[in-house]
Amino acid sequence: MKKVALPIFILILFFFNACSTDDGENSDLNTAEATELKNVSYAADAQQTYDIYLPKDRSLNTSVILLIHGGGWTSGDKNDMLGFYEFIKTEIPEVAIVNMNYRLADNGTSPYPMQIDDISTLVLLLKEKQVEY
Repeated sequence: MKKVALPIFILILFFFNACSTDDGENSDLNTAEATELKNVSYAADAQQTYDIYLPKDRSLNTSVILLIHGGGWTSGDKNDMLGFYEFIKTEIPEVAIVNMNYRLADNGTSPYPMQIDDISTLVLLLKEKQVEY
């Protein structure tokens, strides 16, 4: 009998709210074509990578969905979430999507707070790159 693993996933939807200026400048800094970046590093460990889809006509007010794969913090990969990633790109094309990997725990490495730190690190990096993206 074939074992089928159902990935547990956490889907976090958060909004990047831009600091607005009185004259409304910077409300739409990036109206470029849709862009996709794969295996972007967000920290020193090889497991700390993400894929990002940036929609066409994005602005500082574009919503972002962060996909975090399941696996009980000890297994799994962002590739497990590709179906969700592609579904969201198709069904909600105006949102940005970030699909992340994080460091996995093992017998010698506790999952807490390592994975929370990885998620926080990536969210802070994305906020820093908000204008660029």
